[in-house]
Amino acid sequence: MKTTWSAVVVFECEETRDKAVSFCNRLVDRFWTQMGFEISWWSFDMLRDATLGGEAAAKAAKSRLIIFATTAEGEMPFHVFEWVEKWVGQRSDQEGALVGLADRETSLTGVASAKHVYLREIAHRAGMDYLTKVPDNLSACPDSPESCAERAHTQTTLLEEILNRPTPAPPSLLVLPPDPPRP
Repeated sequence: MKTTWSAVVVFECEETRDKAVSFCNRLVDRFWTQMGFEISWWSFDMLRDATLGGEAAAKAAKSRLIIFATTAEGEMPFHVFEWVEKWVGQRSDQEGALVGLADRETSLTGVASAKHVYLREIAHRAGMDYLTKVPDNLSACPDSPESCAERAHTQTTLLEEILNRPTPAPPSLLVLPPDPPRP
């Protein structure tokens, strides 16, 4: 049974949108056999609008992935800070990941940008993992009791390997001489 993950992509400009498209394509290519993705796209400019920004915040509060595609330079615009505050506290205990796509671009000194630091802090506040690239795996929590039961009865290759591994012989007992008497 294939689960669907919701994702919100927030991008700063056309160049960063292209970076987000590339990331999402790699994400889908890697996990298409395991899960589907429902992706909504929001530019920084769209977040200024009360209606659109409210809709984007509601989606972000419920999404498993929130992807920020930004330039490395400069600071996050104030209206983006305000938008983040609309959804960050509403996530409660929902699992997910925040993806920062500006990380590979650092200043000449090698110091992370202010945007990178801010996004890491937001992921921490929201109780989300922080990613900078497509992960090797995405832990898919079951969405229903039926999917939980199905996963409980599924024998993965790792479990199969553990169950079929030969039991090693017990280690031989090493007999030590008694401690010498104390004077």
